[in-house]
Amino acid sequence: MPGSWVKAEATRLWGDYVALVGVAEENARLREEANRAEQYLASVREDLAELARLRSLMGVTPPDNWHSLGTRVLAGRFGPGSSLETVMIDRGFATGAAVGTPLVTHQGLVGRVFRASPHIATVLLITDQTFRVPVITSEGRVPGVLVGGGPQAKLEVRYMAPNIPVRVGEMLVTSGLDNAFPKGLPVARVISVEPGAQTLFQQVQAEPFAAPDALEEALLLIPPADWPTGAAMHNTLPADLQRPLPAQQARSAPAPAAQPQPAAAPPAQRRDAARTIPAGPSGATR
Repeated sequence: MPGSWVKAEATRLWGDYVALVGVAEENARLREEANRAEQYLASVREDLAELARLRSLMGVTPPDNWHSLGTRVLAGRFGPGSSLETVMIDRGFATGAAVGTPLVTHQGLVGRVFRASPHIATVLLITDQTFRVPVITSEGRVPGVLVGGGPQAKLEVRYMAPNIPVRVGEMLVTSGLDNAFPKGLPVARVISVEPGAQTLFQQVQAEPFAAPDALEEALLLIPPADWPTGAAMHNTLPADLQRPLPAQQARSAPAPAAQPQPAAAPPAQRRDAARTIPAGPSGATR
């Protein structure tokens, strides 16, 4: 009958509508769960990447009698618009980041602290044009001075003798001659070598092992108490790291107070101090 058909069609259409509403609600719920799962997966991936970086840092063995302190990068200034190639770290001179302290990763040297407040410090990167570090080649043992090239520029190695060959791909490590860095830290790899056109030295370019623009965590290398530059950094270390140097103890001991010297007596008093014998009848003194 027509009435029954209309009723059946209306019932079917209503059921389909209800089913579609249910499907839409389920789709919204599934989308929300998918978004949460995607956020959780991104967080897990970030945690795994951080874990890998921290494990790499934990594998760094400091030089003998040196020890390391972990730090995180808070901000960075590098590129053509910056006056210096620097990063800011979350440690200051009250927490181990004294001026001059080297900063390294598992790949090699990154820079050194050049300005510090109590809890934040600024690190000058090896890519900055004002950065200098004495280096030596790992194979030929050719000494030189590595100089930063500035934003997006290669590093330059100066004062390398022309009579000793330097191989492309050779590693450059710190020589330790300036007492600012321990000997043997990886710094850069040689990428080009040319004979000097206007100087007696070879023209050597290198690229750093560590990528400063991708720096997130790093290690501060704290020198031993008897390190030649340790006296300048020592007073800025945390209390549990401070070990006074014998020379510092000697300098800090109070000097003995000077004893006052008696003032010289005037000539009249000195004459009075001598006993005078009165003259006799003949005018002679006894």
